Amino acid sequence: MNKKTTEDNRANEALHALRTAVRETLLKRKRTGHYAIFAGRDGKPIRVEAENIRVRDETVRRHSSIGAQDIAEYFIKKSNEIHDLSNMKLQKMVYYAQACHLAIFGKPFFDEEIEAWMHGPVIPSLYHEYKEFGAGRIKRKRIQKNSKLSKTQMGLLDYIKREYGKYSAWQLREMTHNDAPWKEMREITGVIEKRRMMLFYRDRFSRSDVLTNPARAN
Repeated sequence: MNKKTTEDNRANEALHALRTAVRETLLKRKRTGHYAIFAGRDGKPIRVEAENIRVRDETVRRHSSIGAQDIAEYFIKKSNEIHDLSNMKLQKMVYYAQACHLAIFGKPFFDEEIEAWMHGPVIPSLYHEYKEFGAGRIKRKRIQKNSKLSKTQMGLLDYIKREYGKYSAWQLREMTHNDAPWKEMREITGVIEKRRMMLFYRDRFSRSDVLTNPARAN
């Protein structure tokens, strides 16, 4: 891992810790009418009025039985079919799996929030799980069986693997940077809203293209 990558990771981790603290604070406080100062995308301070603060993305139904880790492990299990599956690339593929599921079924694949970091969308828990591999290929010996995933869901993941697995991590980074959900993330918490993803990606992901035998996901 080069020096710049290490510095970027530290900056991202610091900003994530700050945003997490902000979310926890906002959850405990009632709206008072006062303003607050938070860190924006580039770390610079921004002023936000209390009445404009929204901590969680509740605009799309939650409580999925699938976690981001289940999806990550599915891709890792098939990493021999994916070109150089690094942490950054895994993050982007899990992001597009969420986007595709939202676009087709109108509900999230998993409940974890996705944040807009310096190098694109990131699920913090997955980042920390695999950061030991740096920018290199993820090597995992023990992968749990994906018994939670239905055939329809696995079909969707195979589509994402096929369509996005051929790109490099950096190419996927650039693709997500050009997509509106990352650009329009909430500056206060850094969270990419699920509803925005659902609406934006409806034009990109066609149910008939993604699913050979369309069926309602579990």
